[in-house]
Amino acid sequence: MNKEFGKDITLYGSTKDISSAEGVLKTVKLTGNEATDRITIQSLIDRHRLKASILYRGNSVWSKQKVLKDFKKLLKTNNTEEGLTDYLYKFFHLECGTIAHFSKNGWALTYPDNRAIRRLFIRNEYGKRVLEHQPAWASDRKIIITEIEKLLGIYGKQYKFVKQMRDVVRQEPYELMEEISFKIS
Repeated sequence: MNKEFGKDITLYGSTKDISSAEGVLKTVKLTGNEATDRITIQSLIDRHRLKASILYRGNSVWSKQKVLKDFKKLLKTNNTEEGLTDYLYKFFHLECGTIAHFSKNGWALTYPDNRAIRRLFIRNEYGKRVLEHQPAWASDRKIIITEIEKLLGIYGKQYKFVKQMRDVVRQEPYELMEEISFKIS
């Protein structure tokens, strides 16, 4: 079931879940600025443990708590096939610049462990760092992805090194060999 809530928000879920989300959303004044409103809604989702899916201008607003909880569990297993939840799979393939790979199992086989997921966040399937892949209005996702990058060790000062390595990998093989002092005959 779905229900419109104002001009920018659509709620999906059971009648009970939608009613609960409506009640919580009525308690706040949204600004109309998508980046600001998405953070407000994300906070409400987490604070009130809302189960309805909330879309703002057609795009999901994600629970930071749920994504990070699921991601930490996945890191502990170091086995994507075993630790990947449906919610985290949706977040990855809808928001992180990776295709669905036919199914959750197909995605898990493509990114089987923590090392593969780390590589994905450094350079997604569109050739971008996942954080750089996000549009300006996707503030809820940027907050989550920043936390994921911290857990993966690719945020902040560490990222400068990661960016340098990514740029080196993009070079042609001969340019790379010259840069590291190999003579090309």
